[in-house]
Amino acid sequence: TDAKGGVLGGYLAFVTPGANFYVLDCMARAGAALRVVNSMMATAADARCVEVIGRTRPHLFEALSDAGCMFVKHCTTVVATRDEELLAALVSGEAEVGGFIGGMWSRLDSDRFD
Repeated sequence: TDAKGGVLGGYLAFVTPGANFYVLDCMARAGAALRVVNSMMATAADARCVEVIGRTRPHLFEALSDAGCMFVKHCTTVVATRDEELLAALVSGEAEVGGFIGGMWSRLDSDRFD
């Protein structure tokens, strides 16, 4: 929260204490991303998690990098559209892409089949 008690952001995660911290979604108001990310990392540390896993959006990259996170490219999304408004929403991170947000937990999405 900010000095006036307003919400700066939040996150939804599935936590296995001592193991994994799966982030299903993370949201932050403009200028508050680092505070939200630091709060999320502190929660993961308090649960003794060894890794924080999840998808991200462009507006969180800088905060995640500043928090010392490492990015691993697991998959790629390709978009083809002539609709400039839709493309702008996707590039800015305003639009969600995919099925269930945070779907990296699904074996159909995250397993390697080689």
